[in-house]
Amino acid sequence: MPKHFLRGAFLLAVAGFLTSVLGLYRLLLPALIGAQGVGLYQMAYPIYGILFILSTGGLPVAISKMVADRLARGDVAGSGRVFRLSMRALGLGGLVLGVAMAASAGTLAANVARDPRAALSILAISPAIVLTGLAAVWRGHFQGRQDMVPTALSQLVDQAVRVVFIVVLVVVLRPYGLAVQAAGATFAAVIGMAADLAVLMAYRRRHPVPAAGRDRTPDRHLLGELLLLALPVAAATLVVPLMQLGDLVLVPTLLLHSGLALSARTALYGELSGYAFPVMLLPSVATFAVAVAIVPSLAEAAARGDRPTLIRRAADGLRATAMVAIPSTIGLWVLGTPIMVLLFHTPTAGPMLTMLALSVLGLGLLQVAAGILQGVGRANLPLYGICAGFVLKMVLTVVLMPTMGVAGAALATSVGMLAAGAITLLLAWRLIGTPIWLKDGVLRPMAGVPLMAAVLWWTTSHPGLAGSHSRLWGLIEVLAGACAYALGSLVMGGWSRQERAHLLRHPLATLMGRDR
Repeated sequence: MPKHFLRGAFLLAVAGFLTSVLGLYRLLLPALIGAQGVGLYQMAYPIYGILFILSTGGLPVAISKMVADRLARGDVAGSGRVFRLSMRALGLGGLVLGVAMAASAGTLAANVARDPRAALSILAISPAIVLTGLAAVWRGHFQGRQDMVPTALSQLVDQAVRVVFIVVLVVVLRPYGLAVQAAGATFAAVIGMAADLAVLMAYRRRHPVPAAGRDRTPDRHLLGELLLLALPVAAATLVVPLMQLGDLVLVPTLLLHSGLALSARTALYGELSGYAFPVMLLPSVATFAVAVAIVPSLAEAAARGDRPTLIRRAADGLRATAMVAIPSTIGLWVLGTPIMVLLFHTPTAGPMLTMLALSVLGLGLLQVAAGILQGVGRANLPLYGICAGFVLKMVLTVVLMPTMGVAGAALATSVGMLAAGAITLLLAWRLIGTPIWLKDGVLRPMAGVPLMAAVLWWTTSHPGLAGSHSRLWGLIEVLAGACAYALGSLVMGGWSRQERAHLLRHPLATLMGRDR
């Protein structure tokens, strides 16, 4: 039987990769609006991210789990009720928070972002809260049926539309000043999300929402079940916007105390949040896909009481995450400056990316461990790791920034992320522990690391004829490291003998998780 969750994860990862390629519009923003403009653009996102998660963050996972549970029991009408109730709740909640964000834009810009010019960007993105909430319900509906195609397709359309309108709006609004240009770039996210929602609604013919039937369960009971699942899941997804919000609150303030001018503070924040942080998040496209896809798969196994399948799928999810997170962490740590030169021609942001590298591993572990816990009905447990990681990040930012500058804030984020991921993984391990996790989740993903390390050492020691700050050499280093890890994994046992043979014969089927 196909491993449905790995196939779905592969599809989401491919779509996420293509979305990230489209997301290279970030390479254009520094040329169009400069580091200050990128800073103003980024200042709206931590605030938006917190409000979005408070209103909708846990709904896709919670809905998918409730739908999967009901379909496993043959309760088709119950899955329809889950969808309809979620749509009403999300529409109202998103509207309230969107209006609140718009009304307080000026206050947030002045007192949180420490730059009144960011008010327009905060105002511009506020309508997206309603649209993302409605889209979240549709995603949960489809994911509960283990159909990841609508999510993948809508993400691609969202990003493509966003790219086009960012460029158009930034160019058209140039005569009105930097703050208006940044707000226009931010508003492109609203247009992209509207296109995302349109694609999801158009796809409903393949999986129409079932009629409610004669289910007499009171709405308040169903909503209570939904919230009990969604709120902890939402909190589990808060880690990234919480870290970003921590930087938004502390970094400009600590830079202000160091005596830097407003323009310099905003530019440095732009390099951290607009250059280094998005690059650090790129590997999480794949790890998040695994985490999303694993929840309904584990919920299905748990509903059947099939513990061997549950353990096997949890181990597969951890291994898939580790095989992305481990080499990505090493690559970003070693190649922080070459990557910043390659993408933004900004070597000064290199130390920030280097210090953020461990965040990739921490975030990947957190995502997959939270997905495992959510799948088996313990969605509240990731909160412990996230709270500990966030407190640690805030304390370390205050301690490290006076001596390390903005790179200290980046290192604090890495330590906080790693702590959150390690604690959450330990909780998942204790809940459904199995010794196969150590072998498949750690040792086998490490098989390609020695060859990758050797290749990266050689490339960084021989910067080539083009010089150490050459974009071409930076690209060569990145590709060489990735290929070395893939080859080392094949040769040194990252894949089993059966998997290696099947991969050579049917590479796509293996990556999509079909049983051999």
